[in-house]
Amino acid sequence: MLLHLAWRRNLDGYDMALAVNRLASRGATLWWLGASGPEHEQGDYLCEADPYYADRLAGFGVTATQWNEPLPEDAVAVAHPRIALFCGANPADSLFAYYAMALARLGFDFELVDGQAIANGALTRLDLLVLPGGFRW
Repeated sequence: MLLHLAWRRNLDGYDMALAVNRLASRGATLWWLGASGPEHEQGDYLCEADPYYADRLAGFGVTATQWNEPLPEDAVAVAHPRIALFCGANPADSLFAYYAMALARLGFDFELVDGQAIANGALTRLDLLVLPGGFRW
């Protein structure tokens, strides 16, 4: 079943972005609609999902309607990134927990890595490395 997740129908809510990320993390096929059309607005999403996920979305408060039109030509496939979060040798001195919380709240899964994991090749199976820092107290 192809579902349409529209920003306007979901009141431009953060919950929709979170739901899209969580669906992607579970392997759902997603498309971002980069241009407006007769049935959608720019930025909306289409998601190939079974009825279980449609029910879960509704239970989460996200409105998703069945899409009965062909996939728009300008639809862009969305890939869920495999993220590494650097936690360093001394976690007490880093801010990785802040970044872990931010990624989790956005619906992203991630793997904690340190220097040894990177040296052992952890980044070969991941797409993005997040290096915490940049705060001044």
